Amino acid sequence: MTSQKLEPFGNVKADLFYWLKEYLGSKMSSLEIDDGFAITFNRAANKERIVACKDVAELDEVTREIRREGMKNLGIYSVATLAFYRYVLTKKKIESIKEIDTSFRDEYITKNPNGLKPGTLKSYLFQINSLFKYVEENSEDEHRFHLGRTRGGRKTVSPIQEDDREMEYLEPDELKRFLEALETYKYQHDNPAQVRLMMKIACYAGLRVDELLSLKASNLSFVSDPSPLLESVKYMRIDLIGKGKKPRTAYIKASLIQKDYDEHMKHRKCGMDFLFCNQNGAKYNSGAPYDQLTRILRSIGIDKTGMHILRRSYATYLMAQNVDFAIISELLGHNDEEVTELYVRFTKDGLRKIVKYWGDI
Repeated sequence: MTSQKLEPFGNVKADLFYWLKEYLGSKMSSLEIDDGFAITFNRAANKERIVACKDVAELDEVTREIRREGMKNLGIYSVATLAFYRYVLTKKKIESIKEIDTSFRDEYITKNPNGLKPGTLKSYLFQINSLFKYVEENSEDEHRFHLGRTRGGRKTVSPIQEDDREMEYLEPDELKRFLEALETYKYQHDNPAQVRLMMKIACYAGLRVDELLSLKASNLSFVSDPSPLLESVKYMRIDLIGKGKKPRTAYIKASLIQKDYDEHMKHRKCGMDFLFCNQNGAKYNSGAPYDQLTRILRSIGIDKTGMHILRRSYATYLMAQNVDFAIISELLGHNDEEVTELYVRFTKDGLRKIVKYWGDI
């Protein structure tokens, strides 16, 4: 879109509604179309439908229809931002969208008018930030909302009270036992190397589950001296397209993964070049690696679940090694460092153990 005035109508209700429509309309060109809808889904026409909406009720209905018609992930952005827009309308004293800042956002999150769980609130926080970042990038005005920061630029404390289970990661001794169990576990799978390779890539590269399951064999290669920032040894290079179609590259020391990769490729029978697949050669569903990880962890007495625990462990261990936050965000494929902050939590004693163990790896 061409740059627009920050407040084209001089009315907070109309101005914010204008930007909300533009923001959601922009998702028509960036979000993936659901499987089976590629032929029938018209990105340009659906953007026009969004921009043409006259009020929030119509916008709500149109975005719901678009989700049903082939872009279900639009709901991640529309539900949160529509709820926030409705909240803004209840604040009678607000006269300009320039009054929306970190304190205003945090007041909404803290009040939690819809009774959302912490994980959902976290998603709402990110999408609200994303909306106003879009406004900043596409407005002629130089105004900055500073969401997540003070006017002086200092980061603020997240208003979300985290559920401890949502912040779980594998402690150093747990990670050590987990990696050892990958080698000794009695797999029921016809190709145990596939499971080991999948878990190790998730652990050593911090991929999301959907990124892991969407990997193609052609995304992987082995290189030496890939960067002056890395050791002069052989690495597995992984090129992938992450969330929001954001490309990124991950590197894993070949010595950690080569044996399982070679064995898996000997027995791999996947269609469409997928690196991992079920016994029919089709792409895995997201529940399969979750179940496999849970069984392995249970076998060694670890009562933690979810593939995301490996991604969070990856982020935590990088933080413990004093890797810059911006770099960790880039490695994880995050657009906002505030998202990365919510991944990392450890005690001083835990930090010492992490530094020692991760250094050994």
